[in-house]
Amino acid sequence: MPTQQATPTVNLGEELGSGRFGKVLKGSATFPNGEVREVAVKLLEESEHLGNTSYATLLKREGELMSTVSHHVNVVRFLGWAVIHGQCERRGLVMEYC
Repeated sequence: MPTQQATPTVNLGEELGSGRFGKVLKGSATFPNGEVREVAVKLLEESEHLGNTSYATLLKREGELMSTVSHHVNVVRFLGWAVIHGQCERRGLVMEYC
C-alpha cells in the first residue's frame, strides 16, 4: 500500500466528473515502490490554478484533511499528490478509484 506522502507518476484517462475545483479523471498511478493502481485524480481547472490561489489553498487543505482519516468504508482513501505537466503545472489529489 502506498504511503500518504507518495508522489506517484500519473497517466490520466477519461473524465469521471467535475465540481467546484475542477474535474476528476480516472487514471493509473505508478508509486515509488513500483506499485501500479487505478486511481481517481482531482485536478484544479487551469484557470483556477493560475488565477485564484484560494482554490489551490482549499484543495491543499482537503488533501491534508483526507490524509488524516484512517480507512473508512464511506471515505475515499487519499493516496498522494501528483503534479501534472502540460501547458502549465497542475496539482492533483490522487485517490483510490472505487
